[in-house]
Amino acid sequence: MKTWKRLLSALFIFIFSLLFIQPFSVEATTAGRATYIESQMLDRTNLGYGVSYYKSIGRTSSTVRSGEFNQTVYYLNSPSTDGIRVVSWAKFKDNAWVKATVKDFALDFEKKNPGWKVIGGVNGDFFDINGTGNLPFQTNGGVVYDGHFYKTGGGYTVGIKNDGSEDSLVWGYNPSETGFILDVLGDDNKVVASFPVHKNNAEPGVNETAVYYGTYNSFKECVPVKLNLGSVLAKFYVEEAKLALPNSANDFYGLGVISSLSPQTVEKGQFAVITNNQTVADALSIGKQIRVQRKWTGEFVNIRYATGSGTALLLNGEVPSDVNTVASVMSSAHPRTAIGRKADGSIVLAVVDGRVNLSIAAGAYGDELAVIMAHAGCVEAYNLDGGGSSTMVLRENGVLKTVNVPSDGSERRDSNALLVVTREPDIDVQMSAATDKTISLDVNVLDQKEHQYDALYASMNGEDVEVVDGKTMFTGLQANTEYTCKLFYKLGNRKIEFLKTYKFTTTVTPHSFFRVEVTKTADTFEFEVKYRDRDQETNLSTANLMINGINYTLIGGKLSLPFATVSQLETVVLTYQVVNSLGTKTIVIHNPDSISLRFLDEMLAIHRRLTKDLFQ
Repeated sequence: MKTWKRLLSALFIFIFSLLFIQPFSVEATTAGRATYIESQMLDRTNLGYGVSYYKSIGRTSSTVRSGEFNQTVYYLNSPSTDGIRVVSWAKFKDNAWVKATVKDFALDFEKKNPGWKVIGGVNGDFFDINGTGNLPFQTNGGVVYDGHFYKTGGGYTVGIKNDGSEDSLVWGYNPSETGFILDVLGDDNKVVASFPVHKNNAEPGVNETAVYYGTYNSFKECVPVKLNLGSVLAKFYVEEAKLALPNSANDFYGLGVISSLSPQTVEKGQFAVITNNQTVADALSIGKQIRVQRKWTGEFVNIRYATGSGTALLLNGEVPSDVNTVASVMSSAHPRTAIGRKADGSIVLAVVDGRVNLSIAAGAYGDELAVIMAHAGCVEAYNLDGGGSSTMVLRENGVLKTVNVPSDGSERRDSNALLVVTREPDIDVQMSAATDKTISLDVNVLDQKEHQYDALYASMNGEDVEVVDGKTMFTGLQANTEYTCKLFYKLGNRKIEFLKTYKFTTTVTPHSFFRVEVTKTADTFEFEVKYRDRDQETNLSTANLMINGINYTLIGGKLSLPFATVSQLETVVLTYQVVNSLGTKTIVIHNPDSISLRFLDEMLAIHRRLTKDLFQ
C-alpha cells in the first residue's frame, strides 16, 4: 500500500510539474522530400548592421533515408548592399595560393583593407586540398573580389551582387568569359582605361596586344617565358608584381607597376604586355599600375564578388529533383556549408555540424540541407564545401570566434572564405543640450562610407527618432541617468544599426534654493540654508556664507556665530557651486536671508545687464 502511495505521489508531482515547464518552440518546414523540425533557437544575436545569428537545434527526416536525425545548424543572416557586403576572399603569398582558416582569412582581409571589419563568415568553395595541381591549393571555381578576377575558370559559380536588390545572387556553371582585359589603374586604384588583350604568351599581330607570363609544370615549378620577339611597337614589363597568378595556361591574373620597357624573360612574379596598338602604347609608361585578367559575360557581366560552389539546393523556392544525385557528395550525411538568399535579397550563410557527435549533429544529405535552407526563408540556395571544411566564425566583443564544431577537431585550412564585411561611417554626435528629462543631439555625418540611405535615425531608451537637419531630441527621460545612443538607417523593414555607441547623461533634478533662515538666540545668530537638492548637484551643505565681509563655511547647511563675533547683520552673501552634466556653475546670492531684498538685488542686476551697452 505504501508503495502505491509513493507511486501515485510521484506521478502527481510529475504531472503537476509539467504545467510549469516551458515547452520547446517547435517549427517545421517541408521542402521537396525532406522536413526540418526546429525545436530550439539558441544564442540569438544582433551583430549590428542588420546582421543576425542564431543556433538552431532540430531534426531532419526525408524519404531518402528512414528515421529522424538530430541536427545542429548555425545561421548567419546579412543584408547584401554596398555598405554591408558578402565577399569572397582568398589569401596569396609569393604569387601562389595559400590555405588558411576562416578566421585567418578574416584577419588577412582586415589587414589588407584598413577600416573594414569582418562581422562573420564561413568557408567557401571546394579546393585542391592535397595540393596536387601544378599551381597548388586553388579553388575549384572562380574567386572574384571587388572586380579583381583572381580566378575565372571552374565549375559552378555563385556571384554576389551586393547592390541591395532582391535578386542578390547569380548562379551558373562555367560562366562565359571574355578574353584577357588590360586595365590601367589610377592613384585611387580605379580603372581609368581598358583595352582588349588578344593573345597570351604569343606575339601580337597588327594592332593587337598580348600578355606574357610564366606557367607551372607538373613539378610545381614556374617555367619562365623567353621573349623572342620580332618587330613590335612597344613592350612593358612588370618586374615585381603585386600578384602574378598563372592558374593555368589560359587563366591568369596580374597586378603591378610597369618598371621596365625591355623585357627579355618573364619569370615567377612577373608579367609583360606587348602591343602593336598605338592607343595602348600611349596609355602605358613606367610607373603606371596595370592589371591583366579575364572577366565574365552574360548573367555574370557586372558581378564584382563571386565564389565557386557546388550544386543548387533551392531554385525559385523549389528543391531540384536531382539534389541528392547530381553530385556523389550529396547522397550521404556530412557536415555542410551553404549560401542562400531570401525573397528580400538578404543573404543566409549556414553551417551544419556532423561526424563528431551523431546523436546531436548527424550531418545532412543534399535534400536535408535544402530544407534547412528553406527553413531559414531562402528561396535560392547553393552547396559549398563541407566536411571538415565547414566552419562559421563571428565577431563577438571585438574578437573573431568559431561558433560551430569543425569535424576535424579544429579549423581546417581552406582556399577561400565568404565574409560579411562593412565599414563604420564617420559620424560625430554631440549633446547640444540636456535637462533632467531631455537630451538634444547634434549629429554631423562626416563620411557615410559605402552606406546609402535617405534618412538617419537615433535610438535611445527604446525610442527611435529621425535625425532632421542634423538634430534630434529625446524626451521622457530620467534625471541624472546615463543613456546609450545608437544610430541606424532602414533597409526595407530591417534596421541597419551601426556598432558605435554614444553615452549621454541627463542633468540632475534642478535644486531649489529658498532662503537662508536667520534665528537670533540669547547670545548667537543661527544661520540655516533652506533648499531642496534631491540629486545633490550643489554644495549648499558646505557652501560659503560671507557675514559682514568675513567668509564662513557651512557645516551641514548650518552656521552659528556668537554676538561677540557678529553683533549685528550688515551684509549676507551666499556662494555655492552647481555641478551636473552641463558643467560647473558658481552662484552668488546677496541678501539670501531676505526675500524682498534678494528680489530687489536681482532686478537691479537685470537692469545693469540690459543697460550696460547703452553707456559704453
